[in-house]
Amino acid sequence: MWHAIKNTFVTTLEVRSSSQEFAMIVDWMGRQPRGQRIRNLGLKPITVQDEQKTVWGDTPSPLSDDVAASADVDARVTLVPGYGSHLLRFGSTWVYITRAEDPSKQKAAAANRVDRENDKLTLTFFTRRRAVVQQFMTHVQESWRANVRNTVHIYLSEGYGPRWHLLSERIRRPLSTLYLPADTKTVVEEARLFLQLKDTYAALGIPWRRGYLLEGPPGTGKTSFVMALAGELGLPVHILSLRSDNMDDDALLSLTSSLPRRSILLIEDLENVLKTPPEIGRSALSSSASDTAAVAAAETSAASPASPYSTDIGGGPRSAMSLSALLNALDGVSSSEGRLLLITTNDTSRIPFAEVLLRPGRIDRRIRFQPLHAEQLREMEASFQQALQASPCSAVENLRLPSGSLSAHEDDRSITCTPAQYQQRLLDAVYASLTSRSRPGSK
Repeated sequence: MWHAIKNTFVTTLEVRSSSQEFAMIVDWMGRQPRGQRIRNLGLKPITVQDEQKTVWGDTPSPLSDDVAASADVDARVTLVPGYGSHLLRFGSTWVYITRAEDPSKQKAAAANRVDRENDKLTLTFFTRRRAVVQQFMTHVQESWRANVRNTVHIYLSEGYGPRWHLLSERIRRPLSTLYLPADTKTVVEEARLFLQLKDTYAALGIPWRRGYLLEGPPGTGKTSFVMALAGELGLPVHILSLRSDNMDDDALLSLTSSLPRRSILLIEDLENVLKTPPEIGRSALSSSASDTAAVAAAETSAASPASPYSTDIGGGPRSAMSLSALLNALDGVSSSEGRLLLITTNDTSRIPFAEVLLRPGRIDRRIRFQPLHAEQLREMEASFQQALQASPCSAVENLRLPSGSLSAHEDDRSITCTPAQYQQRLLDAVYASLTSRSRPGSK
């Protein structure tokens, strides 16, 4: 009888914490007037798919007294309604929301997964109209996008578990602050198109994945480009640490298979994280015509008593990761789809098994990062000066950098400098100007 009455007058929606909408709804609950008055509180769920706006390092503790004094802090994002039942309102419709552990999930079975697998929200809308539920989800998604659009969420892999945990959240960096060749910036539009071509890849019978190799000397903007790309496309960045403790084949394959779609998988300084000496990696590869042959050649050499290496190319002090597992993680059956793979390197020639790891299909395009020339440096200096003049900070009010730092080389196109080097020079000039301004007798 109760179920008949319930089905007649209300509409129920169940959302499990394995879906992205779970974090969206919990965030929405914490922002409502009634949600702010709830005394049964919990912290926001920090999961792989939790994309909430809390800039680490800039946000005071939600329990501190100065939270309300900061106009930029929204403690409601951090403190959300906890387990139990809560009565909230969406427009003119009352919504009874119950948050509880999902009884259909066994914790032991999910021990190797992140904890988002074990919760469930049951939303009871006091209306018969299903359109209200659809309007509610649209509203929640719009609220979610409005709160994450200015941050990039960075996750780090953990071999123990294995799992991804939220490492930090960074303010988006505009592409206009990167002084790169135009053809490099076109990668952003190319990646944007990739995210829209899921059906096209399926029709062509090609796995929906794309990989980029960012190569160049240190300080040329590789990591900055990754952050700008993630901010422009609204994608979280997942950093895969191949040398982390407890990282083995099983952990690696589990991590890469659990990546959410529309995300970036980042492997930094590939030549420095692999254990196999580059000379052996290249020699084993030169006599191999395929990935399988390369791995077999490495394993055969490793079996020799005189061989100083093995195919354990990654892993922590108490674990080992094989080349075969890494190849499978990059584009094998366990590799997730809908993600962008970005690999950075300072020197491609030092990457062991480079032709195997970076072959077409795994790496679709190579992007070369080089030092900036005089014209780009002048553009960077002008942009730096413009940003200082527009800054609301009183400390840099009316501050002008000494001009002509490149005047001696205006016609010398051979003058080069990395973005990091010239950025440091400009910052040094800012501090020098501020220091001289604060001295007694200075104007």
